[in-house]
Amino acid sequence: NVTGLSFSVDASSVYYVEFTLYVNQANASASGFYLALTMPTGSTFTGTTNYFVGSVAPNLSYGSAVASGATIQAYQPSYTGNQMIKFCATVTVSTTAGTVQLQAAQRIAHASDSKILAKSSLIAAKTS
Repeated sequence: NVTGLSFSVDASSVYYVEFTLYVNQANASASGFYLALTMPTGSTFTGTTNYFVGSVAPNLSYGSAVASGATIQAYQPSYTGNQMIKFCATVTVSTTAGTVQLQAAQRIAHASDSKILAKSSLIAAKTS
């Protein structure tokens, strides 16, 4: 779980959420993250990630109707240092209210940790 990046949801509703993640990759061979949302039982999300590195064109990933805990990649090959990931999703909540929580994991195991940095944030809005 990524501390501080969660929000409460009502049953039988839809939310748009946008995460701005400031990240650090210490090693180019371990570049990228797996991102997931844990949600109330039966909920799904459709989302995209954009990975921004300086002047390099963003690398896009897409996930459709993904269940709670399933991952979507955020990946920009061969870069180290501080970067930014935008993760946008539409969350369709089932009949159970609860919490949507962002989870993150390093895409490739490596001794050098990839980190989600302070000042990462989320904006969530109920759309129906």
